[in-house]
Amino acid sequence: METTNKKEATKKIFIFLGAIIFIGILYLGYYFLFADGYEETENSYIKANQTPITAQVSGVINKINIENTYAITKGNTVISIDNSNYKIALTNAKAQLGNAVRKYYILQNNVKLNEANVSTALENLNLAKKTFYRISKSFKAGITSKENYDTTHFKYLQSKNAYEQSLVNLNNSKIQAHSTNIYTHPMVSSAIENFKKSYLDLEKTKIASPISGTIAKKSVGVGQEIKPGQELFTVVDLNNIWVNANLKETQLKDVKPGNPVEIKSDLNKKIYQGIVTGISAGSGSAFS
Repeated sequence: METTNKKEATKKIFIFLGAIIFIGILYLGYYFLFADGYEETENSYIKANQTPITAQVSGVINKINIENTYAITKGNTVISIDNSNYKIALTNAKAQLGNAVRKYYILQNNVKLNEANVSTALENLNLAKKTFYRISKSFKAGITSKENYDTTHFKYLQSKNAYEQSLVNLNNSKIQAHSTNIYTHPMVSSAIENFKKSYLDLEKTKIASPISGTIAKKSVGVGQEIKPGQELFTVVDLNNIWVNANLKETQLKDVKPGNPVEIKSDLNKKIYQGIVTGISAGSGSAFS
């Protein structure tokens, strides 16, 4: 009876050892076939594009249509700044542009007017020159008086000076009016740029998001005065998210872009399939 029990015990031991060896073989097979090169970490978190929205003009906020966690659509106005001063600036810029256009055409007309003055002055000079030449001969011949000669000479000099001044006036008017066309004239071009700026400043009092997403980090309220560059809120694009996984250096040996990845969510315990899209050029401390 004792011998039989020993045999049974020995048999059970061999079976147990065999099971352990079999499990070990299975594990080794699994490791070499599947687990070798497989890396795992719980130090990972979800990331998404975060777009901070800043003010481009100063003013007092008079309307807000958002709160944190609100979903917004690209291009929809969510914050408005009091635009009274910007409307006035645009009206003034429009008037200045109209005045610049009017002055431009006045300058063009001045050129034509001065061209006519030059033509008249030249005719007067030629007439005065002929008259002086004739009187000079008469004076030398003793036919006319010295007074008449002096008067004629004076008129000739006046005509000559008038002609030279008309040339200067014409040249100045051409310089002031010179441009390829009305749009390239400095006075008009400056007024156009001022009008554009005033228009854009008015448009910037309506603040919208350049992307669709979810509001986060809202930091302003109605009645608050804001300045250019001040951050108002952040838009998070939840339609384009990824996971940052922090692995040790020793785990990165076989990790390459394109490797398949399993991602287990702590929120719903679901498993998602993904791929490695890239490996960072440095760790957090390297960029601090």
